[in-house]
Amino acid sequence: MRLLSNLFDWIFPPTCVHCSIGVESLALLCQECENLLEQCVIPNCELPGQTAAGRPVWGLWYYRTGSPIRTCHRLLKFEGHERAGSWMGKRAAASLQNRMKSNPCVGIVPIPSHRVKMLERGLLPTHVIASEISLVLHIPEKPNLMIRTALGPSQSALKRDERINNLKHAFALKDHVAGRHFLIVDDLLTTGATLDAAAALIEENGGTASLYAIAFRRETFGSLRH
Repeated sequence: MRLLSNLFDWIFPPTCVHCSIGVESLALLCQECENLLEQCVIPNCELPGQTAAGRPVWGLWYYRTGSPIRTCHRLLKFEGHERAGSWMGKRAAASLQNRMKSNPCVGIVPIPSHRVKMLERGLLPTHVIASEISLVLHIPEKPNLMIRTALGPSQSALKRDERINNLKHAFALKDHVAGRHFLIVDDLLTTGATLDAAAALIEENGGTASLYAIAFRRETFGSLRH
């Protein structure tokens, strides 16, 4: 297998997914892009973020135009690049370790997509991320706990109030949650309406939830760090 891997790398040299320069076999980003990514890390003083309804959300990066995290996210979501998703999941798990010790949960719930969207994309991006977090933190993933029952317009095309209305009654639970605490994982936080809808459903059924998004959308973040 090692010989085949070396042969493949010789025929198709691995490149950085963000800038396309050559990298070592298992690397996703080159060192320069890793340094650029470091500039997008959310400082502790700016955490937690907040959903539209005021629920706290923890995360790792700001989603800045031109940043490596935006490239990795879009590769996963629109091109089915599972290695990018696993890489984001590992980084997320590292940032969650201490928080999960102080606020343990019984399961990790990826934000679900409607089955039509999953058929179009071939995977559920949040499941790829959540399964890696589950593997690293030894917390069971619950990919079938919650399903999306309504197929509305894409959240990215809607304004804040429209995003909230679009998600009313969008999710349903497939198991009991009363008396149990979960970590809900999303890939991208814009208004947090999706996380609000998922958390509200669990709360209405007697459970509790902590919220996590890989990245927060904040396009001016680069200029604010100087």
